[in-house]
Amino acid sequence: MEIEQATTQEVFEPTIEDMIQTENGIPTTTSLVIAQAFEKEHKDVLRAIYNMECSPEFNERNFAPVGYKDAKGEIRPAYRLTRDGFAFLAMGFTGKKAAAWKERFLEAFNAMEAALLRQRQRQETAPKEPEQSPPPRTWEKPEFFRSARKLTKAQTESLLGVLNMECLLQNRQPEDALKELLTFFHLSSLEDMRQSDYRHAVFSVMKRMLLISGKTSEDAQASSQYAAAINGLINFWNHSSDFTKSDIQNYVQNKCGRSLQEGISSDSDGLKVLFTLWGGISHYDLRLN
Repeated sequence: MEIEQATTQEVFEPTIEDMIQTENGIPTTTSLVIAQAFEKEHKDVLRAIYNMECSPEFNERNFAPVGYKDAKGEIRPAYRLTRDGFAFLAMGFTGKKAAAWKERFLEAFNAMEAALLRQRQRQETAPKEPEQSPPPRTWEKPEFFRSARKLTKAQTESLLGVLNMECLLQNRQPEDALKELLTFFHLSSLEDMRQSDYRHAVFSVMKRMLLISGKTSEDAQASSQYAAAINGLINFWNHSSDFTKSDIQNYVQNKCGRSLQEGISSDSDGLKVLFTLWGGISHYDLRLN
């Protein structure tokens, strides 16, 4: 979903509607409006959101990733925040101006919530039109009561292809990788795998594919060519996005299970890091200027 970027003004004097918008009946604001009101760079507001130490459940309920078009017409990342999300984020903003803006935002949230409440009350008291009975639902047999459909030939070949890629990156024998996958799904043969497990199987193999083993020797080290390529991609991604180098290193650690600060012990592990970096660069929007 896209949001509109506010026009920069010398003095930011927004209305309640500028500060607070409703999304699915819930009052929200955006990281762009917050950045403009608190006189911060938008990338700094995004970084503050990324670094908040809140639970995943709280994050999911109160911070929704959205996009907006910048001056060049390119889609850039932003966030839509609920009242609780704003309050959590704004705790880190200090100073008299920040305190004044916190009050204005909370007053705007209160006003919008009151308006929505009045609207709901009017709707509840308004005469209701006779409801039309919904069409009868077509009964569908739950999946576990149907005959299990096995993988198609194309799905089997596709899954084996991903396994071969894992064997290349992890220096494994194909039969060992296949045995681990079958054991995970409690199967004796790939022919017994159900179509409903295909997606899970692919993601399971792809996750193992880029993991870096914890077994390293102190003298082992990737070649300078791989080290230069890794540093080059990190610099490129940092320059072309709002992600800091620390953010990117966290991304690699979460995907590969190894911190770059611990060092890359082989060219094989270096290749996994390069695949991980390139995958992230391809997935997230870039700013090429």
